[in-house]
Amino acid sequence: ALAISGNELFVGGNFTQANVGGVVVAANYVAKFDLQTNSWSALGSGSGNGLSHQVLALAIKGHEVFVGGDFFQANVGGATVTANNVAKFNKATNTWGVLSADTGVGVNGRVSALALNGDDLFVGGNFFAANVGGTMSILVRGIAKFNTQNNIWSALGSDGGRGVDSSVTVLTVRNDELYVGGTFMQVNIDGPPVTAKYVAKFNLLTNA
Repeated sequence: ALAISGNELFVGGNFTQANVGGVVVAANYVAKFDLQTNSWSALGSGSGNGLSHQVLALAIKGHEVFVGGDFFQANVGGATVTANNVAKFNKATNTWGVLSADTGVGVNGRVSALALNGDDLFVGGNFFAANVGGTMSILVRGIAKFNTQNNIWSALGSDGGRGVDSSVTVLTVRNDELYVGGTFMQVNIDGPPVTAKYVAKFNLLTNA
């Protein structure tokens, strides 16, 4: 996974070191490369330097870097933060946090895709619950929406629909439509289902 913010390139994947062959920087599964100084650095506070396992998706909004993957902790090596498969890193404070308004720590399965549209972060992967561990777990199906302003999770669908019947692997937004790709055959699961083989679109205005 790659994402750019200004002169900073954020890199995610399956690694534990950056600048290999030079002065090695410990960086667990995510790192930052400064395009002006050509230097690598880890993401974390104190001795923290990333996540507990692989990163598969990145998205940036302002000073926040959203990270998705297959992990359960952030700021590994420092004061760890419990974060299930999705987390956020504050570039201004160099601190990790979770996506929640209460005690929720993420979703209950792998996150493979992230996409931003205004204040909404769309999260796709292989999971069926969001805000796990919080005061109210949200039933979702492979895809969910997190509002970065009110810190609330919600499902995507109409008339009780909550997502897709399998995994989501890629997301992108154009105007008012969210395009979704993955291993599914139907969408709007738990509502009136729609047959859609491996790719579908979701209208953000009509929620259908």
